[in-house]
Amino acid sequence: MAKKRVKTPHQRACWVLLSAMTLMLTMSFLSEYFLKPQGRDAYFNIIVLEAVPILTVILLYMWSRKVKPVSFFRLKGISAGNAFFMLLFGLCAQGMGMLLNIPVITLTSLIGEVPQNSTLMPSAIPDYLLGLVSIALVPAVSEELLCRGILLREYEGYGFKAAVIASALGFALVHNTYYTLPFTMFFGVILAIVATRANSIYPAMIMHFANNAAALTINFVLQTFPWLKASPVYNILFFMLLIALAVCFVFMLIEFIRKTASPACDIEPAGQNIPGAAEIPDSIDNPAAEPVDKPRFGFSWGMFLIILIFVLLQAILIFYIIRDKLSLQAF
Repeated sequence: MAKKRVKTPHQRACWVLLSAMTLMLTMSFLSEYFLKPQGRDAYFNIIVLEAVPILTVILLYMWSRKVKPVSFFRLKGISAGNAFFMLLFGLCAQGMGMLLNIPVITLTSLIGEVPQNSTLMPSAIPDYLLGLVSIALVPAVSEELLCRGILLREYEGYGFKAAVIASALGFALVHNTYYTLPFTMFFGVILAIVATRANSIYPAMIMHFANNAAALTINFVLQTFPWLKASPVYNILFFMLLIALAVCFVFMLIEFIRKTASPACDIEPAGQNIPGAAEIPDSIDNPAAEPVDKPRFGFSWGMFLIILIFVLLQAILIFYIIRDKLSLQAF
């Protein structure tokens, strides 16, 4: 009787990510061409498209792997003071994000206009409040459980650095836009470091929520006061604000690392219901430690399909950007 082939942590992680991306893309396609939500229905649509695919994959993973949610997802509470610190940390991250995306967005502007999602541009307070739930809160919870939960855990067997980079790459690919790739990759690295060093996923969720809320708030202000976009003074002041936020982000990152120099060792030991971490007795509780015997990676068709889907979708996006520019020039 042939021995059943066991997937490596890398292969499992890739199939989990591929499943989530495929469900999200399928539901988005069906929603766009059949439901076509308008107005405030679009916000509720985003909640469904974000939460249902990811949470479905997470629940199936938990059922198949028999994990213990509290230890696996690092569901460890934090103090109100630390939560407030992470909230400010996330707000400052938005400034760093806008600066990191400037080069790619500038290059994109040479071939056409960067696409804008109307649901990210609320012009009324009810829409803004709905946006805080659908664009800030729901992604902060679902994406953190997927990326800083499953992906980070699966790759911990390969060492702290590999886990951080791999989970950040998965986070960037889930967002599926090349012009935000610099920041989503960078932010994914920061969130993985935060979750690991704090030994809790909640700081990453709070930081993620604050970053998304900051972006939504900026767009809300610009929609409420459209004359700001044409003001040279506003543009100068806004750029100075981004610089200030980026500087604050760096200092807060240094402070966070200083405070978490010795992570608490109070979670379930490695290898006990933590898939992908069976060979690492130290690296979960001590990010500086590296596993002695790392599991093999193995070829993953899941990773191949993820990259293929991402490249094809970006090629289609660039095609539409160029097409729209040529259409405008024709008139």
